[in-house]
Amino acid sequence: MKKSKKRICKHCNAELPEGAKVCPECGKKVSHKLLWGIIIAVVVVIAAVLILVSGDSNEPPKEKEYVKESQIGSVFTNPDQYTDKYIKIKGQVFNVEEDNGTYALQVWYDVKNYDKNFIVLTDKKFENEDYISVDGWITGEFTGENIVGGEVSCPQIQAVSVEESSYKDIAAPTVKEIIVNKTSEQHGVKVTVEKVEFAEEETRVYVKAENNSSDTVNIYAFDAEAIQDGKQIGLSDEAYAAGYDELEDTISAGSSDTGIILFKKMDPDQSFKLQLGAYSDNYNIIMNDFTFDIQ
Repeated sequence: MKKSKKRICKHCNAELPEGAKVCPECGKKVSHKLLWGIIIAVVVVIAAVLILVSGDSNEPPKEKEYVKESQIGSVFTNPDQYTDKYIKIKGQVFNVEEDNGTYALQVWYDVKNYDKNFIVLTDKKFENEDYISVDGWITGEFTGENIVGGEVSCPQIQAVSVEESSYKDIAAPTVKEIIVNKTSEQHGVKVTVEKVEFAEEETRVYVKAENNSSDTVNIYAFDAEAIQDGKQIGLSDEAYAAGYDELEDTISAGSSDTGIILFKKMDPDQSFKLQLGAYSDNYNIIMNDFTFDIQ
């Protein structure tokens, strides 16, 4: 089960109410998981697709020739050129329609920029915002009308298989992983850096906090610092959009929590220093920063 995630304003570090568009503390705009204005502009009425395929045998092409990864970009500019070619492609669902057990999924290929959408026909049910991996063949270009009356065209794919995926696997795959397993302890509180995953545009630090004291402790993951090659690496604001489990700020007595602290891009071949501030509800205890040298 996914734990609920606190949203923190990147401008003032105040906790944000669910669904907030503006921070109630500093008044600045905050990001959301999906840019709904963009989605409205491209969501197409794809019920027509389902009607067209309902009487079609959808026989697969006789030759199983796959589109090369380097060609995927041109599939979006000229889908008909790749008709009957197989393709393996990933993305995020943002529109679903169903008819008699057949689902038409409209999917973002470029999930970070909400760009390059395509349609997948499948008998497997998915929901909006699901990440999926598709294996199928291109049936050509679908042209339809979006919900505001404009024309939208995109590649259409008949799926052989569709599997659930994740933001990490699609938008930020790991290029290097290091197992750390370093623990720092003070006043009955232990913080362990378990591992670090380096991606092209982000760095994921997996942390576990254990509070074996009799007091509530705050671990300031939202204010964590990473220093590499004399430069401070800022926190990334993509953790909420990515759906990562973040480390809870408040760790009750006798409990523990695990989560990801998300930083911007780091050099995977250089060491860095990680610092986490902490505070105990016991005013007689002074908590120092938890500090780690990550090699």
